[in-house]
Amino acid sequence: MGGSNSTNRKIIYKNGRPTFKGDEVVKGFERDNGLLFRIVKRKKGHQTWAFYNDTTQYNMRINVTFAAGCELTALGHTKVVKGARGEWVATVVVMPGKTEMFNSSVTYVNGKPTFTGEEVTKGFEKDNGLLFRIVNKKKKQWAYYNDTTQYEMHVLVTFNEDCDIKALGKTKLEQQENGEWVASVVVYPCETEMFIEGRVNGFKSKMDALPLSEEYRQRQAEKEK
Repeated sequence: MGGSNSTNRKIIYKNGRPTFKGDEVVKGFERDNGLLFRIVKRKKGHQTWAFYNDTTQYNMRINVTFAAGCELTALGHTKVVKGARGEWVATVVVMPGKTEMFNSSVTYVNGKPTFTGEEVTKGFEKDNGLLFRIVNKKKKQWAYYNDTTQYEMHVLVTFNEDCDIKALGKTKLEQQENGEWVASVVVYPCETEMFIEGRVNGFKSKMDALPLSEEYRQRQAEKEK
Protein backbone atom coordinates (compact mmCIF):
# COMPACT_ATOMS: atom_id res chain seq x y z
CA MET A 1 0.00 0.00 0.00
CA GLY A 2 1.59 3.27 -1.12
CA GLY A 3 0.74 6.75 0.00
CA SER A 4 1.18 10.45 -0.71
CA ASN A 5 0.88 13.64 1.31
CA SER A 6 -2.33 15.57 1.86
CA THR A 7 -2.59 18.76 3.92
CA ASN A 8 -6.32 18.48 4.54
CA ARG A 9 -6.94 20.44 7.74
CA LYS A 10 -9.64 18.10 9.00
CA ILE A 11 -7.70 15.50 10.99
CA ILE A 12 -9.63 12.73 12.72
CA TYR A 13 -7.81 10.03 14.68
CA LYS A 14 -9.76 6.77 15.01
CA ASN A 15 -7.57 4.36 16.96
CA GLY A 16 -5.57 6.53 19.33
CA ARG A 17 -3.62 9.77 19.52
CA PRO A 18 -0.05 10.74 18.60
CA THR A 19 2.32 11.36 21.50
CA PHE A 20 3.96 14.30 19.69
CA LYS A 21 2.28 17.65 19.03
CA GLY A 22 3.16 20.01 16.21
CA ASP A 23 2.06 23.01 14.19
CA GLU A 24 1.15 21.01 11.08
CA VAL A 25 -0.32 17.54 10.54
CA VAL A 26 -0.15 15.97 7.07
CA LYS A 27 -2.12 12.88 6.02
CA GLY A 28 -0.12 10.04 4.51
CA PHE A 29 -2.95 8.55 2.43
CA GLU A 30 -6.12 9.72 0.70
CA ARG A 31 -8.17 6.74 1.89
CA ASP A 32 -10.17 6.63 5.12
CA ASN A 33 -8.97 9.18 7.68
CA GLY A 34 -5.43 9.30 6.31
CA LEU A 35 -4.10 6.25 8.22
CA LEU A 36 -0.59 7.67 8.68
CA PHE A 37 0.20 11.21 9.79
CA ARG A 38 3.33 13.32 9.56
CA ILE A 39 3.49 15.84 12.40
CA VAL A 40 5.73 18.89 12.01
CA LYS A 41 6.76 21.26 14.79
CA ARG A 42 8.46 24.52 13.81
CA LYS A 43 10.61 26.52 16.22
CA LYS A 44 13.20 29.25 15.64
CA GLY A 45 14.10 28.34 12.09
CA HIS A 46 14.15 24.56 12.35
CA GLN A 47 11.66 21.71 12.12
CA THR A 48 11.08 18.49 14.03
CA TRP A 49 9.14 15.67 12.38
CA ALA A 50 7.30 12.65 13.77
CA PHE A 51 5.02 10.02 12.20
CA TYR A 52 1.90 8.53 13.81
CA ASN A 53 0.30 5.26 12.61
CA ASP A 54 -3.45 5.41 13.31
CA THR A 55 -4.15 1.90 12.02
CA THR A 56 -4.44 -1.36 13.93
CA GLN A 57 -3.41 -3.75 11.13
CA TYR A 58 -0.54 -2.14 9.18
CA ASN A 59 3.13 -1.52 9.83
CA MET A 60 4.05 1.73 8.08
CA ARG A 61 7.50 1.95 6.49
CA ILE A 62 8.57 5.56 5.92
CA ASN A 63 11.28 6.45 3.40
CA VAL A 64 12.13 10.13 2.87
CA THR A 65 14.92 11.46 0.64
CA PHE A 66 16.44 14.83 1.55
CA ALA A 67 18.62 16.93 -0.75
CA ALA A 68 22.40 16.81 -0.38
CA GLY A 69 22.53 20.27 1.22
CA CYS A 70 20.13 19.42 4.05
CA GLU A 71 21.39 19.27 7.62
CA LEU A 72 19.32 16.93 9.75
CA THR A 73 19.41 14.81 12.89
CA ALA A 74 17.86 11.34 12.99
CA LEU A 75 15.58 10.86 15.99
CA GLY A 76 14.28 7.76 17.75
CA HIS A 77 14.56 4.61 15.63
CA THR A 78 15.09 6.49 12.37
CA LYS A 79 18.05 5.40 10.23
CA VAL A 80 19.84 7.85 7.92
CA VAL A 81 22.21 6.84 5.12
CA LYS A 82 23.97 8.91 2.47
CA GLY A 83 23.02 8.17 -1.13
CA ALA A 84 25.30 7.88 -4.15
CA ARG A 85 24.61 11.49 -5.19
CA GLY A 86 25.09 12.98 -1.72
CA GLU A 87 21.41 12.93 -0.81
CA TRP A 88 20.25 11.72 2.61
CA VAL A 89 17.74 8.85 2.89
CA ALA A 90 15.87 8.53 6.18
CA THR A 91 13.78 5.44 7.02
CA VAL A 92 11.73 4.23 9.95
CA VAL A 93 8.98 1.66 10.59
CA VAL A 94 5.95 2.83 12.59
CA MET A 95 3.98 0.07 14.30
CA PRO A 96 0.16 0.24 14.67
CA GLY A 97 -0.95 2.89 17.14
CA LYS A 98 2.60 4.15 17.65
CA THR A 99 4.34 7.48 17.18
CA GLU A 100 7.94 7.55 15.92
CA MET A 101 10.14 10.62 16.10
CA PHE A 102 11.76 11.07 12.70
CA ASN A 103 14.16 13.95 12.22
CA SER A 104 15.10 17.45 13.29
CA SER A 105 16.53 19.97 10.87
CA VAL A 106 19.66 21.91 11.74
CA THR A 107 20.23 25.56 10.88
CA TYR A 108 23.75 26.97 10.95
CA VAL A 109 23.95 30.74 11.44
CA ASN A 110 27.61 31.76 11.35
CA GLY A 111 29.29 29.19 9.11
CA LYS A 112 29.37 25.47 8.33
CA PRO A 113 31.22 22.50 9.87
CA THR A 114 34.16 21.08 7.92
CA PHE A 115 33.16 17.51 8.87
CA THR A 116 30.02 15.70 7.70
CA GLY A 117 28.07 12.81 9.21
CA GLU A 118 24.70 11.09 9.29
CA GLU A 119 23.87 12.33 12.78
CA VAL A 120 23.98 15.94 14.00
CA THR A 121 23.00 16.70 17.60
CA LYS A 122 22.45 20.15 19.07
CA GLY A 123 24.44 20.99 22.18
CA PHE A 124 22.03 23.52 23.68
CA GLU A 125 18.32 24.33 23.63
CA LYS A 126 19.09 28.03 23.17
CA ASP A 127 18.75 29.64 19.72
CA ASN A 128 19.79 27.24 16.91
CA GLY A 129 21.73 24.89 19.20
CA LEU A 130 25.04 26.84 19.23
CA LEU A 131 27.26 23.75 19.41
CA PHE A 132 26.80 20.62 17.30
CA ARG A 133 28.07 17.06 17.70
CA ILE A 134 28.54 15.44 14.29
CA VAL A 135 28.81 11.66 14.04
CA ASN A 136 29.98 9.83 10.92
CA LYS A 137 28.82 6.27 11.58
CA LYS A 138 30.69 4.77 8.64
CA LYS A 139 34.02 6.20 9.79
CA LYS A 140 33.06 5.81 13.48
CA GLN A 141 34.22 9.37 14.08
CA TRP A 142 32.88 12.30 16.10
CA ALA A 143 33.49 16.02 15.67
CA TYR A 144 32.16 19.20 17.29
CA TYR A 145 31.30 22.44 15.51
CA ASN A 146 30.91 25.80 17.31
CA ASP A 147 28.40 27.94 15.40
CA THR A 148 28.83 31.01 17.63
CA THR A 149 31.07 34.05 17.29
CA GLN A 150 31.23 35.03 20.97
CA TYR A 151 31.75 31.79 22.92
CA GLU A 152 34.40 29.12 23.19
CA MET A 153 32.88 25.71 23.86
CA HIS A 154 34.44 23.45 26.47
CA VAL A 155 33.36 19.87 25.76
CA LEU A 156 33.87 16.99 28.19
CA VAL A 157 32.51 13.51 27.43
CA THR A 158 32.76 10.49 29.73
CA PHE A 159 32.66 7.14 27.89
CA ASN A 160 31.90 3.77 29.47
CA GLU A 161 34.92 1.57 30.22
CA ASP A 162 34.08 -0.96 27.48
CA CYS A 163 34.28 1.68 24.72
CA ASP A 164 37.15 1.23 22.28
CA ILE A 165 38.12 4.77 21.24
CA LYS A 166 41.06 7.00 20.40
CA ALA A 167 41.42 10.78 20.50
CA LEU A 168 41.45 12.83 17.29
CA GLY A 169 42.85 16.29 16.62
CA LYS A 170 43.36 18.38 19.77
CA THR A 171 41.23 16.13 21.97
CA LYS A 172 42.71 14.94 25.25
CA LEU A 173 41.76 11.40 26.33
CA GLU A 174 42.41 10.00 29.81
CA GLN A 175 41.34 6.76 31.47
CA GLN A 176 40.01 7.01 35.02
CA GLU A 177 40.60 4.60 37.91
CA ASN A 178 37.13 3.13 37.40
CA GLY A 179 37.97 2.32 33.77
CA GLU A 180 35.92 5.10 32.19
CA TRP A 181 37.42 7.30 29.50
CA VAL A 182 37.21 11.11 29.69
CA ALA A 183 37.67 13.06 26.44
CA SER A 184 37.88 16.86 26.39
CA VAL A 185 38.42 19.59 23.81
CA VAL A 186 37.90 23.33 23.40
CA VAL A 187 36.08 24.43 20.25
CA TYR A 188 36.58 28.07 19.28
CA PRO A 189 34.07 30.22 17.33
CA CYS A 190 33.10 28.91 13.88
CA GLU A 191 35.66 26.09 14.13
CA THR A 192 35.27 22.33 13.83
CA GLU A 193 37.30 20.03 16.09
CA MET A 194 37.67 16.32 15.45
CA PHE A 195 36.94 14.48 18.70
CA ILE A 196 37.15 10.68 18.86
CA GLU A 197 37.15 7.57 16.66
CA GLY A 198 36.09 4.03 17.52
CA ARG A 199 33.35 1.94 19.10
CA VAL A 200 31.12 3.81 21.54
CA ASN A 201 28.95 1.96 24.04
CA GLY A 202 27.43 4.53 26.35
CA PHE A 203 28.52 8.04 27.27
CA LYS A 204 27.51 11.22 29.07
CA SER A 205 28.51 14.71 28.01
CA LYS A 206 29.00 18.13 29.58
CA MET A 207 29.25 21.28 27.47
CA ASP A 208 29.96 24.83 28.65
CA ALA A 209 29.74 28.01 26.58
CA LEU A 210 32.34 30.36 28.09
CA PRO A 211 33.45 33.91 27.24
CA LEU A 212 36.39 34.06 24.86
CA SER A 213 39.70 33.56 26.65
CA GLU A 214 42.68 35.90 26.44
CA GLU A 215 44.58 33.07 24.75
CA TYR A 216 42.06 33.00 21.91
CA ARG A 217 42.03 36.79 21.56
CA GLN A 218 45.82 36.88 21.33
CA ARG A 219 45.79 34.13 18.72
CA GLN A 220 43.30 36.08 16.61
CA ALA A 221 45.34 39.26 16.98
CA GLU A 222 48.41 37.42 15.68
CA LYS A 223 46.48 36.24 12.63
CA GLU A 224 45.43 39.79 11.80
CA LYS A 225 49.00 41.17 11.83
